[in-house]
Amino acid sequence: MKKKEGQLSKSRMLVFKILAISLPFLLIFLLEVSLRLLQVGDNYSVFIEDKTGKFKYLNPAVSKKYFLNQANATTGFTEAFQKTKQKNTFRIFVMGASTAVGFPYFHNGSFHRMLAYRLHRIFPDVHFEIINTGLTAINSYTLVDFAEAIAREAPDAVLIYAGHNEYYGALGVGSTSNLGNHPVMVSTMLKIRDLRLVQLILKIVWSTSSDQNETDVSETLMERMVNEQKIFLNSEAYQNGINQFELNLNKVLKHLHQQHIPVLISTIASNLKDQSPLLADYQPTLAEQAKKHVAKAKSNLEVGDTANAILSYKEALNIDSSHAENHFDLATLYYKKRAFAKARKHFMLAKENDLLRFRAPEKINGIINNLANTWENVHLVDVKKEFENEAENNIPGKDLFLEHLHPNQKGYYLIAETFVIALKNQNLIKKTWPSVSDSNLFWEQVPFTKVDSLYGLYKTWMLKEQWPFNEPMPAEEQREKTFEEKVAGGLSVGTIEWGDAMNAMFEHYSKKKDLKEAMKITESLILEFPYDLRLYDRVGKLCEKTNEPERAFTYYKRAFALEANEKWSQKV
Repeated sequence: MKKKEGQLSKSRMLVFKILAISLPFLLIFLLEVSLRLLQVGDNYSVFIEDKTGKFKYLNPAVSKKYFLNQANATTGFTEAFQKTKQKNTFRIFVMGASTAVGFPYFHNGSFHRMLAYRLHRIFPDVHFEIINTGLTAINSYTLVDFAEAIAREAPDAVLIYAGHNEYYGALGVGSTSNLGNHPVMVSTMLKIRDLRLVQLILKIVWSTSSDQNETDVSETLMERMVNEQKIFLNSEAYQNGINQFELNLNKVLKHLHQQHIPVLISTIASNLKDQSPLLADYQPTLAEQAKKHVAKAKSNLEVGDTANAILSYKEALNIDSSHAENHFDLATLYYKKRAFAKARKHFMLAKENDLLRFRAPEKINGIINNLANTWENVHLVDVKKEFENEAENNIPGKDLFLEHLHPNQKGYYLIAETFVIALKNQNLIKKTWPSVSDSNLFWEQVPFTKVDSLYGLYKTWMLKEQWPFNEPMPAEEQREKTFEEKVAGGLSVGTIEWGDAMNAMFEHYSKKKDLKEAMKITESLILEFPYDLRLYDRVGKLCEKTNEPERAFTYYKRAFALEANEKWSQKV
């Protein structure tokens, strides 16, 4: 009898131990459920459903997961795609950061909208869903999360243009939103940030932090994101950024490969010729010697002795080859002498040695090339090469870029066109493509308006007026502003919304009987609101008035297909 009592006592002790261990986890579980029911914290799902339950779109709150300072969190496109993928639909997801988003134009200045316009015109019988998941100031950690979510949404292709933000993007090694330079720790932290309890704790901690109180939203996002300004070439921080990108991009491509999803990944380009280094410095022990030769070079330039100025800059670089500004100045002299190969070499070295690493080093492109060759479902899209081919004397500058790395209208269209050719070469969408050689026609017709162009210009001026560019705005012309200038000005300072601006422009051009511009506005709105059938009717009628029956037929056919899909989805 005593033996049985002893056995019972041991059993009870085991139960008590299990309860003691389980109780904290049970309390955490109950607290997590309670916080979710009370809607405390944010839902960090990459995609969420609209109120009808028929469509999904990128969650506007998802970027908060990656930014420690919520004031820096960015939002992207909210482009609807059907929850249940319809027949004859080709679904493309775009991944990346600010260039993928189309900064500073956004909307139809982004390459994915130009791509959508191009594909709809090539294949009027195909319903395209091109969903941009890009977010400004994020990097490869975000891409890993997004790839897993995208793979669940039945994509027919994934397009990637990313790599510039490994140092100063959210969670970058030199950013203010840095959780540490250990990828495993960062990945673990990102997973537990989905928990509302963790969000609540972080919110309490952040609310008492001095960093929260010191956030100056009048500064540019570039300035607010930078913690470590000087990252020397091949330094530990530099290599951490390279390793981070390679590890995360490999995870992205591996996951998409496991789901048998075709991936088109692009090399990335930046402004070489017309962007001086944002930060340059000498190696401390070599500074005095190098500075003497630079002073001599500048004296030579004052008297017009370019040949000896070049020699002096070369001497300075022989002493300290890491000074980005000296490489840039030497490259500029070579360019003026039309020694373009030498100029290109030193423009590239100026970018590589720029201590403020907003432009990706070439090792990033090397990783993109290597991983594209590693995974059989991944195909390289060499945008960098296309930019060099298009640029004056094969050195990209202000002919393709607005500032250090964001393309102008021509540059964004070139990215779109390069992806079109890649889709064709990989026999995606259809095995047989009609001719896509009429690129110039589409360049002229792409619905990018005068206001879009001016808005991008004004936003660039506003950006470059502040750190790290610190360039004064051009003097304002003393004349009456045009209608387009007034609208673009209102957009750039936020006194008018984009949709309202487009409607005002449509009314303006309609009254002026400028059917070409009125059509461009309507096509812009269709790209923004592809499920609004009224817009297709409007653009079809405009096409009829401009004697373009084939173009009108294209839009009527798309509207009919959308309406048929809507009726089909209602029966399911």
